[in-house]
Amino acid sequence: MTESGSKKNFEDSDRIISASELAEYDYCALSWHFTREGYRIPAEYKERMNRGTMAHEEGHMDHQKNSTISITLVVAIVLVAVFMLVVFL
Repeated sequence: MTESGSKKNFEDSDRIISASELAEYDYCALSWHFTREGYRIPAEYKERMNRGTMAHEEGHMDHQKNSTISITLVVAIVLVAVFMLVVFL
């Protein structure tokens, strides 16, 4: 509502940004901008983009796996240290 109590009328729908667009912008602002401006990716580049997307997803999965292994290792070391303290003290 405005100060006079009436609702604002948005004539220009291009100015309204949805929640999914915000998520897209957060993921890749340049991609969001190009999509919003009507730029379309030429078909010959789509295969390269798909390979790049797959490579990024694999890298992300590897990172998650390495993080899980690191956390497990830290927990194991702490448990061994606690066990040794209990046994030898």
